[in-house]
Order: sequence, then structure tokens, then C-alpha cells
Amino acid sequence: MKNITWPILIVYLVSLVGCATPPQGELFSEVNHPKPGMAKVYVYRPDTVGAHGLAPILIVGGKEVAKMPVNAYAEADVVPGYNSVVFDWPLFSMMPNTSYGFSFEEGKTYFIKFYVEDKGVVWFFSAEEIDPSVAVQEMATYRLSEQVDESNKHL
Repeated sequence: MKNITWPILIVYLVSLVGCATPPQGELFSEVNHPKPGMAKVYVYRPDTVGAHGLAPILIVGGKEVAKMPVNAYAEADVVPGYNSVVFDWPLFSMMPNTSYGFSFEEGKTYFIKFYVEDKGVVWFFSAEEIDPSVAVQEMATYRLSEQVDESNKHL
């Protein structure tokens, strides 16, 4: 049993390190207006203590939007009303998907900050609406995250 544990551990650790490539998109520079009849949602993920090497899929209002590594942002137009914002973690990470509910109004723009806090032996996930002036400052060095390719979803 001892001989099989080390190879499994090494494969697992290598897969965690190589999972999330840094975002390569353009730097955040301006806030785009929502499409007519929609609300605009920006979601960003700062480089916090936990889950550095993992990039969950961001799902807003039931639509897969982007992969979310650290120091990345994504934007989506959503139908006004109550919507879920879900972070779908890769299966091999053994991390539970995290879901949050937000209400969005037509014609308005929202900023949601997603972060992971390391509390010793446990990671806590949080997503909260952030004041636009604070969010724009925090996002100044973030890059647009990779959009989800429907033909190549993660496992």
C-alpha cells in the first residue's frame, strides 16, 4: 500500500499545479453597459490564500461563462431578477461547487468578488457584491478570463 500512495499523491499534486493557467485576456479597463433589457454582472477573483491552482467554471443564471483562475474577471449579461452565481470546481479537486443567489435589476451593472479564505484546516468560499468604485480599483490589474468552450468542458 505504501508503494502505491506516493505515485497517487505525486499525480494529484502535479494536476493541481497545472490546472489553472493565469488569465491571458486583456486587462480590465472600462465598465461596459448591459445589453437592452439585461443586467451586466462582473465577477472577479483575487489571489487569496486558498485554491490558487484551481480554476472553477463560472456559471451565471444557468449559463457557463468562463474559467476563473486567480487575478481574473469575467462579465455576463443576465436576465433581470434572481439569479444564481455558481463556481463549478473541477471534479478531481474534490471541492464542492459553491452557489450564491443575487437579485439583478434591468439596466444596472453589478460587481461580485469571489474569494477563498484559508482558516487553518478548512477553506471558506465567499461571494459578495462590491461597491463599483472599489471593484473597479481592485480589478485594475486583472485580466479577462478564458471563455468556456462548450465543446471542451472540464471533467
